[in-house]
Amino acid sequence: MIEFLRHDYGWFDQTRTVGPRVWPHFDLLFIHSGQIAIQLLNRHEVMLKAPQAVLIHPQTHFAGRSIARASRVSVQHFMLRGRDRLPMPLLSRRGRSAHFEVFESRRCRSAEPDIARAIGLAAAGSSSLLHELRTALLALVLAQLEGSMPQVEPCTMGDFSDLAPWLMENLSRPILVEEMAARVGLSAGHFRMRFHQETGMSPARYLRQLRAREAQRLLRDTMLPIKRIAQLVGYPELPHLHRLFLTQVGSTPAAYRARFTNLC
Repeated sequence: MIEFLRHDYGWFDQTRTVGPRVWPHFDLLFIHSGQIAIQLLNRHEVMLKAPQAVLIHPQTHFAGRSIARASRVSVQHFMLRGRDRLPMPLLSRRGRSAHFEVFESRRCRSAEPDIARAIGLAAAGSSSLLHELRTALLALVLAQLEGSMPQVEPCTMGDFSDLAPWLMENLSRPILVEEMAARVGLSAGHFRMRFHQETGMSPARYLRQLRAREAQRLLRDTMLPIKRIAQLVGYPELPHLHRLFLTQVGSTPAAYRARFTNLC
């Protein structure tokens, strides 16, 4: 089972440090603003700035200090006990010690709203239902941070498989076919032809599907405002996301989200 110990927000500043310590539990530290430095295992100094996170495993020596004048962080302390069935992001970490994981900024952005929800549930009392909800949220947060959220690719990329991660990293801005072609060392015309041969669709259509898939994930798995989701997937104006959803998904973004939030 999972034992929750502490879920809360706090501050680092240049006069307030943490450690050196060795804890018997996991510590998920998320940087919401500012920048901190953490020395881990007596030899690794890791610089973290918002929005980044680190998962410190049990029996890991660490010490932390703020680089910025003040840094706002959240902490989630938990222990994994026994042999009970756990969600995969938690099960895969059971038994680990003297280790740490640092998570990239682009993966942290979508997890931040769910961290707020987890901390809110921690203050809501204690019951078996709340425990299950907190476990599910913690697993969701870890899955988003490690980039293991299940995603269905709209097509098989073949020789262009290295292009998809780059597209995901740049999804919030306009992407030209010429840029895509340059990433794989082809002229724009040759790239269009080869891409259609590999995927059965044009690069522009593939990109629209990729934006729609990511918007679906953010609507389903986070509480981000729809306008913010539109910006994250490359549509600065909300009507553009509405049109994309009507053509790709067959509903509006609000109606799609309602399928997953109206549970009673």
